[in-house]
Amino acid sequence: MAKPFIFDTRQEGHGSLGVLPRVPESGYDTLADFYGFQHLTQHGADRAGKGEKYFELFGIELKAGPAVFQPMIALPQSEGYPPSHPMQGVLVWNSWPGSETIPSNADGPHYKNVGVHCWSDVTGSCGWGYGGGSHIGACSSATLMLAMAAVMAEDDDVSFSLSTSRGAMPDSASMLMALQEQVRYDPLRHDIEDFKAPLARAMAASGNCGVHTFWCNSGGGHVGSDGFDRVGWWDDHITPNPIFRSVTKSGGGTPPPVDGVYLVDLVDGVPVRYMEWTAGQPVGNGEALGLMVDGKIEFYNLWKPGTPE
Repeated sequence: MAKPFIFDTRQEGHGSLGVLPRVPESGYDTLADFYGFQHLTQHGADRAGKGEKYFELFGIELKAGPAVFQPMIALPQSEGYPPSHPMQGVLVWNSWPGSETIPSNADGPHYKNVGVHCWSDVTGSCGWGYGGGSHIGACSSATLMLAMAAVMAEDDDVSFSLSTSRGAMPDSASMLMALQEQVRYDPLRHDIEDFKAPLARAMAASGNCGVHTFWCNSGGGHVGSDGFDRVGWWDDHITPNPIFRSVTKSGGGTPPPVDGVYLVDLVDGVPVRYMEWTAGQPVGNGEALGLMVDGKIEFYNLWKPGTPE
């Protein structure tokens, strides 16, 4: 299974590029390691059988600017960024600890039992503003600032000190002081490994109250959706927005085009071949297989003599 493409839209000269360099389209692993998010497939790619439709996590938009999570939905023929063919009317879920309980009669499989939803519009987008504790690392930006300080210290060859000038929330002050006491950096060693253990402890202590999970509903003939889990924002509202695309799982034969009338041969519910009907009355002296509507032949297929080639 192909990994989601990355569409890094940060403008040239943005301050975050000094910490996280521009991520190429093929840089999913780099971005996932930085943010800690996960691509879930159990209710999407893994659930769909051959020839069945589901919403795949096609790409991730990395965007600086508004304090908004803005998932996008695309039709099967969409390529690139922004999606060339947006898909409207798709129910998109956003879950985080403390959000509303999902109704028991809500359609489709769910990655979480709590969440809120919105419908994609003509641009294929819907969105939600940030809530409290939405940063990566959850409840405090102190953990992120620690990682940033580590990178800057290595680059500048100086010992570091944590600063509240890089977006720490007011409730992070006590945690910042605690971390500053825990961690030391030796500029002569150029070794960031020293930061991993205390950073992991800080991440664990802060819990996961800020992470979000996104997925689509299973309506419109879709059996499910991939999920985008443990999502948060970083620094100057730099947000990884999921881009979902409607796809048909390969290996199930070619479905007929959407326009026209067809005779379809199904094997285990999957189309393996089809025959297009010709509209109108058969002409000439040949014999035809007719499709009658209200007692009148509206479509036909001519029989051909001999053995199929």
